[in-house]
Amino acid sequence: MLKSGACFGEVSLLIDTKRMATCRAMDYCELYALTRADLEELLDRFPENRFSVAASALAPLLRSDTVCPALRGISEEDAERLARRMAQQPVEIIDGAVLCDSRTGNPPVSAFLIKSGQVAAEGPDETPEPVLDMEDLRCVGLVELLAGVAPLHTVRE
Repeated sequence: MLKSGACFGEVSLLIDTKRMATCRAMDYCELYALTRADLEELLDRFPENRFSVAASALAPLLRSDTVCPALRGISEEDAERLARRMAQQPVEIIDGAVLCDSRTGNPPVSAFLIKSGQVAAEGPDETPEPVLDMEDLRCVGLVELLAGVAPLHTVRE
């Protein structure tokens, strides 16, 4: 249960994805609200804060068993370290680009947390099947990266 001083909805707002939970008022509440437009305006005016805001949004996602089950049990401190590194290296992928390629037999060199867009996995018959999008936020390639093994599917945007 959230109480006075708690913040909610910030991760969804910061990374532009659907919320992971529904919050319902249990009694009369007074809230302060920040809209996406207001946040974007602030980040445009103070771009030096964009990195720390991104890192703050990523850290709780890395600790989520739903989003990154491979990192189950990671400490808050380690999640924050990883989040800062990821926030420093945002990646934009063009349509059709391969993120993880099972055909090479090599382990991936990166794992990805999908902020927006959607990716598809191709099985052995190379038929694309959309499996992940921003409505189903997950890490891609993390298990294979940690285990040092080739991915089972080819994943492309």
